[in-house]
Amino acid sequence: MDGEDRENNVNVIHMIEHFYFRNHLCITFELLGLNLYELTKKNNFQGLCMMEVLGLPDTKFLERASRRPYFFDSKGLPRCITNSRGKKRRPNAKDLISAVRSNDQNFIKFLSRCLE
Repeated sequence: MDGEDRENNVNVIHMIEHFYFRNHLCITFELLGLNLYELTKKNNFQGLCMMEVLGLPDTKFLERASRRPYFFDSKGLPRCITNSRGKKRRPNAKDLISAVRSNDQNFIKFLSRCLE
């Protein structure tokens, strides 16, 4: 497909190179928007709280998670997580657009598909 889109007229992501790291295949692609460093910098080096966007994880997933006690109490409720201003982060409190601070619809569609 890459050979058919030499003029970048079709929505095809172009692979730059690939390599193996610790037995994992890593693939690098063209930069289509903000990179992770710039996104983190834009958020004052605060990571994204995925529960704010996606809600609570499935209970079966939590039961198998070895680090669950760090983030959830014995009832399965999230421990108090605050942002840099001390405000509580609550599950399902943000939509993806406000979490990544981007209005780029293609980027938002891509992220939401990745998170399904």
